[in-house]
Amino acid sequence: MTPRVTHSLMLAAALMALAASAARGAPDAAPDRTAAPTIDADGRVSTPGADGETVEHEAGAFVRWGAPRESRGRWVAELADGSRVVLYPAWTRRASVSIDAERVSLRGESLLPIEAPRSALRRLLIKAADDTLLLDACTERGTPSADLLWTAAGDRLEGRLAGVQERVVKFEAAGQPVELPLAEIAALRLAGADREHDTARLAIGLADGSLLLAAEAVLDASGLRAKLAGGLEAASDNPESVVFVQTLAGGFRYLSDARPVDYVQTPYSTIKWPFAVDRSLTGGPLWVDGQRRTKGIACHSASRIIYKLEPNDRRFRSEAALEDDAGPGGSVIFRVLAIRDGKFEPLFASETVRTGDPPIAIDVDVSGAQGIALVADYADYGDQSDHAAWIDARLEEGEPQSR
Repeated sequence: MTPRVTHSLMLAAALMALAASAARGAPDAAPDRTAAPTIDADGRVSTPGADGETVEHEAGAFVRWGAPRESRGRWVAELADGSRVVLYPAWTRRASVSIDAERVSLRGESLLPIEAPRSALRRLLIKAADDTLLLDACTERGTPSADLLWTAAGDRLEGRLAGVQERVVKFEAAGQPVELPLAEIAALRLAGADREHDTARLAIGLADGSLLLAAEAVLDASGLRAKLAGGLEAASDNPESVVFVQTLAGGFRYLSDARPVDYVQTPYSTIKWPFAVDRSLTGGPLWVDGQRRTKGIACHSASRIIYKLEPNDRRFRSEAALEDDAGPGGSVIFRVLAIRDGKFEPLFASETVRTGDPPIAIDVDVSGAQGIALVADYADYGDQSDHAAWIDARLEEGEPQSR
């Protein structure tokens, strides 16, 4: 039998990884769905509490309210900054998207019309929006130098998108014009529409499945007004269309945004699993406890992932559970260990967590530690269906301490 992940067997490798790197709010309660949160001009978020009272959060201290919605049966415009705008359903016959040589126009149910430079649009997902396999086939690494078009029949065209008007796509491939109904397209990918944006401070989800990455936002009784990370303006005149708000940058940092210094996964058999960040182990959206999660680390037992800590890191907080798509035999023991002066120090160990169990809350003091280890260990049936998830795993900051 493959040895269990133990503290002593992995200590030496962990310390070596940590040394090499050196050389170079408890989770929120379930939201009240009958009311919407508010966001003021200074970034302070207020959420409806379970008792009907308003809970005010200081800017940078708020983590999450609600959960993103899925965009079933809808076309999706994916912006260059990572935001997703869900368009009018195809059956409405309403003009939901138009593209010309310079501009793009997007229209949907939750947001007011968006007019933007063509360079702001990364992808247009039509048939691929609801089909994971088709979406994978329409996804290419890197930034293409030409526009790409995939048909629902599986053809791939490379060339130039002349435009989208009246639900007709006009494309030029190999010097020849091509016209296709928009409904027969799997996806469109525009050239050069990949840019890094580090200004997103909030993720805001809407009822139709749109997900905005906002640098600034105000949400009040008159609606939502947001400046997206890529510089576009987005707005809604219905505040109750907002179903999800999550801080992306504040007085803490998510471990899913950090690079680990060491990762080990010890399978029972021969199949080794990499860890995944902000998605499931199988590559799709991360679902836990019936909700889609935007921030988290997914890993398979038995695994241990180590991150370097900074002098001002004070607390580690997270939720831990098995992914919803884990099989009925999934079972994991979650452990958190600090690395202090060359030794592992146990901080937390869960009871056995099984498929379908609600997430458990983790809140531990990491002051003065040089590193933190997150362990997902075997439990009932070896590594069977052990798709473990560390949800909103984050390090909260305080005043720096000497070590």
